[in-house]
Amino acid sequence: MKTIREVAESIGVSKTSVYNLIQRHKIKTSKQNGITCVDEVGEKLIAGYYSTERQETVNDIASEGQKNDNSQSNFQDSQLEGYRHFIKTLEGELKEKNETIKGLIQALTAEKINESRRLSIQENQQSQNDAFEPSQKSGIFRKFFRKK
Repeated sequence: MKTIREVAESIGVSKTSVYNLIQRHKIKTSKQNGITCVDEVGEKLIAGYYSTERQETVNDIASEGQKNDNSQSNFQDSQLEGYRHFIKTLEGELKEKNETIKGLIQALTAEKINESRRLSIQENQQSQNDAFEPSQKSGIFRKFFRKK
């Protein structure tokens, strides 16, 4: 005879599970010194129950795994499609922004060219004005007695 704890350890389940199974299926037990024990027949019944239950559970898990693999694959495919759509949207926005930047660069370049032309024209006009104005000599008396 083995205790519930010993049976549970040999099968690899919790003692609560074994105790619940004994209660549910009314497996014959006995008490020795206040400890519940199971005879060999009960032990074999419990072991058989958990071995078939585990096999069924393994089969269930395997079939669920295949279903989950399929559903996960479908989920991943839809996620992938969503990412592809998002990438296409971003590529379109990027193309649009590149064109905008290209236009702004052309406008700035044209503005710089115009500004440099204006500056060179102003410099030419200034140099021409300086060439036509007679230079005034600035002597000591002119500094003190000049017209204001």
